[in-house]
Amino acid sequence: MQVTHGVFFCLLVSTALHLLHAGDVSNIPPVGIIGAGRLGSHLAATWSQQGVDVLLSSSSNSAHEIVAALSKGHGYTDTTKGIDIEPFHVTPNAALVAGSVEEAASRHVVVLCTPFPATANIIASMKQRLQDRAVIVIDMTNPFYSGPGLPSNGKQSAAQIHQDVLGDVTASWAVAYKHTNHRFIYPSSTEARLVHVAGDQRAKAVAIALIKSHGFRVLDHGGLEQAVKLEPGRRRNFQDGEDGDL
Repeated sequence: MQVTHGVFFCLLVSTALHLLHAGDVSNIPPVGIIGAGRLGSHLAATWSQQGVDVLLSSSSNSAHEIVAALSKGHGYTDTTKGIDIEPFHVTPNAALVAGSVEEAASRHVVVLCTPFPATANIIASMKQRLQDRAVIVIDMTNPFYSGPGLPSNGKQSAAQIHQDVLGDVTASWAVAYKHTNHRFIYPSSTEARLVHVAGDQRAKAVAIALIKSHGFRVLDHGGLEQAVKLEPGRRRNFQDGEDGDL
């Protein structure tokens, strides 16, 4: 039976809405994380412990070193990078593997945990792997942490800038974890921290499911056009009780 692109898209949206409300990771496709620094490595460990199939990648050998240690149940600490992951066991039927940036970009869910100044070039170099396959991109880059911030003219959120670089109308984008300290993200965490999200419906649903999988709460700010107010350099004082706390 032939399934048209329109029907396939409707099925994706239907699945996304289910994930949005249930926080269920069982239907989330394999995730590729680009960037094995503090945030990327902590998320890889935490999501895989919750049953998500995760591939961690980096331009150096660091992703392989981190995954090798975690897979043996040793935990991983690198004080120079601020990484401190406790020993844990990957949930059965899930996977935590290391791979290349190209392999991460080939997955259906791609998470950007890269330095902002390098991200546009990474996306441009991966266009052939990312385009025309309805990829979900979750952007966690911070223009104000490792760069000069955002340009005075043009798009005023990292995700919208990167969306333009990719130039793919089939891709779905979301932002998340912009204000979440990586030290609170670890496999045995019991704190119900609040994570602010914005983005396209399909990508946002997957982001919300990933966040809820490890017990954090979500505040949904709306579409990707709202990503501008979630940039840390423009941060306002968010309150846990605001409307939209899911």
